[in-house]
Amino acid sequence: MGKAQLERNQQRLNDKKQIKSNLSENSDSDVYIKYNWLICLTMFSVFMILGFVLDTPSNLWRGITRILLSSSILTTDYLAVGGVGAALIHNACFMLLLLVIVLLSRTKLTGIIMVHIFMPVGFAFFGMNILNILPFILGVYLYAKRQKQSFSDYIINAYNFGSLGPIVSFIALHSGLPLYFSIPLAIMCGTMIGFFGVPFAANCFKLHQGFTLYNTGFTGGFIGILIFALLSVFKIEVIRPNILIERTSLPLAVFLITYSVCILFLGIFLTRKNGSSDSKKSKSYYKLLKCTGYNEIIYESYGAETTYINMGIMGLLAIGFALLMGVTLTGPILAGILSVIGYAALGKQPFNTIPIITGVTLSGLVAGADLSSTGFVMTGLFSTALAPVTGKFGLIPGVVAGFVHYAIARMTSDFHGGFVLYNNGFTSGIVAILLISILMNLPQNIFRRNNTNS
Repeated sequence: MGKAQLERNQQRLNDKKQIKSNLSENSDSDVYIKYNWLICLTMFSVFMILGFVLDTPSNLWRGITRILLSSSILTTDYLAVGGVGAALIHNACFMLLLLVIVLLSRTKLTGIIMVHIFMPVGFAFFGMNILNILPFILGVYLYAKRQKQSFSDYIINAYNFGSLGPIVSFIALHSGLPLYFSIPLAIMCGTMIGFFGVPFAANCFKLHQGFTLYNTGFTGGFIGILIFALLSVFKIEVIRPNILIERTSLPLAVFLITYSVCILFLGIFLTRKNGSSDSKKSKSYYKLLKCTGYNEIIYESYGAETTYINMGIMGLLAIGFALLMGVTLTGPILAGILSVIGYAALGKQPFNTIPIITGVTLSGLVAGADLSSTGFVMTGLFSTALAPVTGKFGLIPGVVAGFVHYAIARMTSDFHGGFVLYNNGFTSGIVAILLISILMNLPQNIFRRNNTNS
């Protein structure tokens, strides 16, 4: 590497340190925390209002009951199980539960916490519900107490272990065991997963080194395989449903587009409101597009205003991809879109995600897949967990990562019997381990990019 290149890299490093020093306090100031609350409460309010508008109270109650009593195994679309109105009310209640826990645990609703609210809330459309997440939260809470640390330090784990919610729902209500035995067993199982899952997740992170953004999904994959295998030993059959709504809900589609546009304009408004000094220019969206997503949090590195712009743009890109493929907006697709919006505050941006989706699309074409199916589009949206691969190694490795991701994702759910809602997170971890071991050992000037946030 030449002297000029070293100087440029050093300058980038100095600029990044300056940005972080300027933003470390500002991004999480009370002003921006209030905007984070506004973004979350807006979604909660719209879901609640739409739910009551779209159905009668009696139908809503019956629908929510069906949702809570379902096995929730992949793929159980709550929009089809309980109806659109009931699914929206349930989703609003689920989000309220997460926000109340944030308040009770005295956790600041920072950008990183907001990311891990969007993800579970999306999955509350298919698989996570207000009952099957509770044992995991309890387990993580007990782990925090054992470590003599604040629950707020582990709240992200508590929320994301809800991705194993089908384990609780199935054991409690669909295992064929007597309820007086199955329900306590399910609660104990979920609590133990929450308790022991925290250190296990930390160890799993070391395997992929941060090259997938969905570490809990990768972790949950192994836990799901264990539970599925144990159930098979005891001759307990796991039946995989494939319940999907057949028609797109127009109000939901309009809301998602409007919501993304509003977040985008909120970011633009705040950027202009705060002026255009040199420090503000350094947070420009152009700078953010250079973010690799590898061990870097967009919200903390580039500021809340620019993050909101990115969230809005990524939301529109995700919706655009779904519409382009002609897929019905099922529960899994809604979850995929909301996860992209949320993780735009963590590590996803257009330049490091589009190559991944391109690779998935190419793989689907080669395999002769139905590109308008929920399974394919869901894989495309969630494959963006591999954004750090593109950011760190460039366009071609990003496309290859997406291609391989789709190939593996088609079979990984069979390993755990549908118990892991973050199946693409599990897949992305496998892909990351396979590819990174190759890419890291190639000569540096082939794929590895000269950046400073490695």
